Amino acid sequence: MTDGHQRDDERRCLPRKRLKNCHVEVLSQQTGDAVGKVFDINIKGFMLLSSNQVNPFEQYALSFVLPDGKQQGTLINFEAECMWCQGSNFSSDFGAGFEFKRIKKAHLPILKAFIDAF
Repeated sequence: MTDGHQRDDERRCLPRKRLKNCHVEVLSQQTGDAVGKVFDINIKGFMLLSSNQVNPFEQYALSFVLPDGKQQGTLINFEAECMWCQGSNFSSDFGAGFEFKRIKKAHLPILKAFIDAF
């Protein structure tokens, strides 16, 4: 980035797991509309691919359904802050790095098990 802010991948202390053969759609809690899909993830945050640009340094109320062995999966509601957003190098989408800000403690083991599966 040229604005003086380090990108998350430069400051990230945990590697992210790229989701292969798994589609996790991110939804707005306010509207229920799709915001994008998770490209990679760790317990602290994720990269979103979206057809729309996302505003950096804004906090969003989002949700996704994580497969957990149950037929419907588990709906995870959370708040996350967009740390950066830029045009993707490999598609016409935008890539955006998000940091989890609020997530229920009960959902953390589900999130960790999902990440560990990759």
